[in-house]
Amino acid sequence: MGTYNNWVGYWTKRLAVSQILVTSVLGAALTTGCQPPGSVEPAPSAVAQAPAPTVFVPRAIEPMTIEMTQLGDVSAVFMGPRPPATAAAPWIRIAKETAAAGLGRGERHYLFGTGVIAGRHSAAVCFWDESDPRIFCWPNDRPAWIELTKGRKVPTSILPGPDRGGIIRVYYKTNTGSITPALPPSGTLTPVAGKEWWYGGHSCPYWFWGADGFMYCWDPC
Repeated sequence: MGTYNNWVGYWTKRLAVSQILVTSVLGAALTTGCQPPGSVEPAPSAVAQAPAPTVFVPRAIEPMTIEMTQLGDVSAVFMGPRPPATAAAPWIRIAKETAAAGLGRGERHYLFGTGVIAGRHSAAVCFWDESDPRIFCWPNDRPAWIELTKGRKVPTSILPGPDRGGIIRVYYKTNTGSITPALPPSGTLTPVAGKEWWYGGHSCPYWFWGADGFMYCWDPC
């Protein structure tokens, strides 16, 4: 009987150790979040702390679609066209995170401002990429959706091409519910202070982040 009890005790301990190891490995994998290059993980504290929230970096499904209000606030960010979502063109919401330190100015810089839609003489709000001559405006009483590309595939690199983060299109809903493209402005634009965003990463994942202190990341590689 003593030999049997020793055998049971031995394997019980072995299984407990194995479970601890598996849990540790899985925990490390699940809590690997959207860390920018060069970021430093905080030193472990001697005081026990609650586990960090689980953050997944989603594999990019083009486009990255930004839902922007008429006040220039980002209300949500999705992967896939939005709206409408269909089985053939689904959309997936990207988690909103607090922007990490050290993101810098990014590869692209976007601005938001007020103006007038060309040919209509109606008040509008506009969004544009400083490196792109196109400016996209829509009526100032509704939101719009802004699509960014993950970048063309480069055969010699795992990283997306230099067009990454470029604006594909901007569109909004009309009073009748139809989807229509944003229009160019007429005359001078007035940028709104504090409403600016950046896109960059230098290596996967890449981020879209704003002066509001939040970021959204995906993996386009």
